[in-house]
Order: sequence, then structure tokens, then C-alpha cells
Amino acid sequence: MKKNSSLFKISLLSISLLSALAQAVSAAFPAMYESFPNESSAAIETLGTIPNFGMLFGLLVSPLLIRMTNKKTTVMIGLILALVSGVFPMFATSYFPILISRVLLGIGIGLFASLAVSMIADYFEGNELSTMLGFQNAMGSVGSGVCSLALGYLLTFGWQAAFSIYFLAIPAIVLFGLFVPSDTKQVVKQEFQKEKVATKQKLSLPVLLIAVILFCFFVILVPMSYKMPQLVVSKGIGTAGDASTIYGIFTLIGIPVSLGYGFLKNKIGQNLYPLSLLCLAFGFGTMSFTNSLALIYVAGIINGIGFGLAVPFGYNWISEVADRDSVNLATTVALLSINMGVFLSPVVMNGLGTLLTDGQPDSIMRISAIGFVGLILMTKGLQIFLSKNK
Repeated sequence: MKKNSSLFKISLLSISLLSALAQAVSAAFPAMYESFPNESSAAIETLGTIPNFGMLFGLLVSPLLIRMTNKKTTVMIGLILALVSGVFPMFATSYFPILISRVLLGIGIGLFASLAVSMIADYFEGNELSTMLGFQNAMGSVGSGVCSLALGYLLTFGWQAAFSIYFLAIPAIVLFGLFVPSDTKQVVKQEFQKEKVATKQKLSLPVLLIAVILFCFFVILVPMSYKMPQLVVSKGIGTAGDASTIYGIFTLIGIPVSLGYGFLKNKIGQNLYPLSLLCLAFGFGTMSFTNSLALIYVAGIINGIGFGLAVPFGYNWISEVADRDSVNLATTVALLSINMGVFLSPVVMNGLGTLLTDGQPDSIMRISAIGFVGLILMTKGLQIFLSKNK
């Protein structure tokens, strides 16, 4: 299969459709509360974020599995594991097996998450590489957004039907299995040998500080997926299907915004990140105070704009401050901090909600809004610090 063929490119990009689907079923949570009355709301919400804990393990295991087999085999194992564990809750009747399946889903996604990017770099370079990476970044949003919109229909058949979105792994398995060539163990061994002789990578203080900001960012962002459905239903202004549609719009609006990130970064510079955080503070604040479904839709769009700008800026920022020979390590640290933030979000936010407020969804959204204002101050402080210590 030639690398410039459309079928090859589609096959290579197909795995990116699944990279952001761990939380796409969050709109099903309000219906799950009734099916598992003995479980707390935090326990149910954890089903949406615990895959990110599994992803941490998958990211760490992936290089070892590549060394034992090859990149294609590692991707295929991850895809099959994501398929089986993803659809398992459709047939489960108790909480704990579903919890385990969600961890396994994260491990499966973690096995191919980094390869979704690195394998593109194996086959393309120059402008073609930039174009493919742009498509890759958008594919995750496309998969999450389309599935979130589809959930509004699937939920009419019950919360179990929501997990059928993971059947999306089947076309990825077929396309990747048939049209992406296998690398060899020898090639992989040569790559690891090159890494051994390379300059030893190290973490700088700026990288660690940005990783902390990214961790906090995702802790306060993720209630958009697991609290917003509960917010809409508890206020009596919409259904779980409405919440799924709002989350789908939130995700999809980030696609064109992300594609315009480079242009805006050149025009606005370092102030782009605080502005994106300001969008999120305004969007979450609006959601916490309004009783209008229409305004929640508008807030979802504003949040999507902030999210679409903040995430690429975070990756860009951490690669800029990292030592030239330590960019890979810095990116890995960023991924680990992001996934840990997503995983711990329900525990941290529900804990803060109970400690500081009445613990209701609107109160937690308000805490997120205040948190984004705090992050703006932290970000500006760090930017000033870095500019003085170049």
C-alpha cells in the first residue's frame, strides 16, 4: 500500500477516531443512577474518567509491547481490547464488572494513543506531515463529537445502548489490519538503540510547572462531561439527550477552532492561553447560573472555543520550554498529568463541592469557573517568570 494513497491515509488516521471516546458515554450517567441505586453519584461518574487511569498504564506498557512485537501489532491489540471492553457494559448487570471493563478500555486506548501520532511521522515528512498531524488532531474531536450526538438517539433504547458506540473500533481494526504495513522487530530494536545513545533527557522546572497547570486544567474542565448531563436533568430544563447534543457541539466546535490555532497564536501570542481560559470561565459560569437550555447550548459553544484553543496551546507551550533533547519526555509527562487530572476530577470536584458548597451540579460548575480564573492568574505569573529567566 503506497503511503500517498487515500485508503492508506484513512486507515492510518482511523485509530485516532477512538482516542477521545472514553468519556463520550457520560450522557448515559443520569439513567445509570437508577440502575445502581447502591452506588454514589461519584462512583457512577468515575466510570467516565477511570479509563484515563487505564490509559496511564497503557502509555507506559506500549513501548515494551512494541519492543516485543511491533507497532502494528501493538495497535491491533489495543483496538481489539478497546472493542471488547468498550461494548462489555451493554451486557453487564452489576457495577464492578463495568468498572473493570472501563479500566481495560483505557489500557487499550493507551496502547495506541501515542502511536496514532508517531506512526504518522514514520511515513510522512515536511508539509505532508503537518497536514496529516492536523487531520489526526481533528479526528479525535470528530469521533467524540459524532458519538456524543448519536447518544441522544441511542439513549432512547436505554443506557446500555450508549456503549454500542465502541463498535466504531471494528472499521478501525479492519482498515488498520488490512492497509497499514507491519514494521519489523529489527526496525524497532534499531529505534530503541538510537534512543539509548541519544542525549539523556531531563525535566526542567518550567516543564513541571506547566504539567501542574495542565493537571489542574483538566481537573476543572472534565465536569463538562460528567456533571453537565446531571445539571440539565436536575434543573428540569432538558434531557440526557439534550446534554449529549451539547457535549457533541462542545467537542465539534473545537475542530475548526483548533485548525485556526496556528494563525491565532501568531497574532495573539502568549495571551492566547489566558483568553482561552477566560472563555471557559465565562462558559462554566453561565452554565452554573442559568435555567435556560438555550443559554447552556451557547455556553457549550463558548467552552468548545476555549477548549479548542487551550489544548493545542498547552502541548505547544510545554514543547517550547523543554530542553531540545527532552521534548519527548516533556510530552509524555504532559500526557501523564492530563490523564491523571481527568481520572481524579470526579473525586477532587465532588470533594470540593461537598466541602465548600451544597455539592449540586451547578455549584460544581461554579467552582470550575472560579478555578479557570485562578488558572489565568497562575498562567500569567508563570509566563512572566519564564520571560524573565530566558
